[in-house]
Amino acid sequence: MIRYQALKMRCCLPGIQSYCSYGLLAEENSNHGWRTVAIVPDVSCSESFVSALAETCTQGKLSPIHMLDVVEDSIS
Repeated sequence: MIRYQALKMRCCLPGIQSYCSYGLLAEENSNHGWRTVAIVPDVSCSESFVSALAETCTQGKLSPIHMLDVVEDSIS
């Protein structure tokens, strides 16, 4: 089973105030618990947008191999 979650990220640029963005995290359930299998960083600054995308990916049983395509389609 694969689950998707919004992942809070901090990005600091020299001379610019830090800002918060959210990436998409894919985790696989194994005998030893959840393990990270893929991450797409900096999807959006909107936590609700990335959380909704994560929920859609989980419910649709998206393969992590297609994560980047789904993210690109959702922000274009």
